[in-house]
Amino acid sequence: MPWLLEVAGDPALARLAGQAISLITGLDLAAEQLARRAPSGVRAGPTDDPSDHDVAMDPDGDLPFPDVAGVSAWWRRRAAEYRPGTRYLLGRAMTREGLEQALREGHQVARGAAAVELSLRERGRAVFEVRGPGFAQQEALGQRG
Repeated sequence: MPWLLEVAGDPALARLAGQAISLITGLDLAAEQLARRAPSGVRAGPTDDPSDHDVAMDPDGDLPFPDVAGVSAWWRRRAAEYRPGTRYLLGRAMTREGLEQALREGHQVARGAAAVELSLRERGRAVFEVRGPGFAQQEALGQRG
């Protein structure tokens, strides 16, 4: 976590570091008011300038910039809840039960990570399709129950 907090201070990597911190801890940056505006000079996506030919969308454009000082303080208060050497997803140890819970209740990125991890752990288990229609996923998860 110290490395992620350090990287979160780099504007080029801040949003990805914030997402990684959220995936590990379950911290919702926006809900905890630990997101901040983009630093000055950071360009996120195309401009309104018609002479600017760079029209590529920023793949991280929907991710918030973390408030590094605030997230660091949050981590200092919560670090004792996390055991060294244990992998976490959304604040839960990556046990089968924790992964199944993330698959049922997590956001899209976390659900994808849980699906892949479960498939790797159980020989012959297909990767759960997290991109399908919600009703189909709920039905499939109910059958796995």
